[in-house]
Amino acid sequence: MRYPFILPVAIGLSGCAAPRERQAAVAPAGSVGDECPQPEVPGRLSGADEARRDIAAGLLVIKGYGLEPAPQPLVDMLRERLGVVLVDAAGCSAIGIVEVEAYNCVMRDEIARRFGAEALKNVYAEAARVPLVDVEP
Repeated sequence: MRYPFILPVAIGLSGCAAPRERQAAVAPAGSVGDECPQPEVPGRLSGADEARRDIAAGLLVIKGYGLEPAPQPLVDMLRERLGVVLVDAAGCSAIGIVEVEAYNCVMRDEIARRFGAEALKNVYAEAARVPLVDVEP
């Protein structure tokens, strides 16, 4: 086999190439941050701690990752309906994705506390029904 590394790389990147709405998927809400993963990365604020700091500052943010940007209808609906900003944060870095998931877990819980357990899921579902317009570069 000439290029044995291609298959693992392709499999590893395929998760990053999945649609953004799946990557920043809405999880069931619980108590704020209690069940959220806390990655130990020396010298860096954990994703959950960063989310708590942002919440205290009055910010609601969902972080996305992957190779494609979030669909514009989703970005617009989150901002307009819930005051949530959707930002690209991690690319496909494993550590970055873990931190983003920890951040999003705390943030989803806070959004559910403020707007109801189904609020994010409803916005994601509505945005998924909006046809996307292809733009030529």
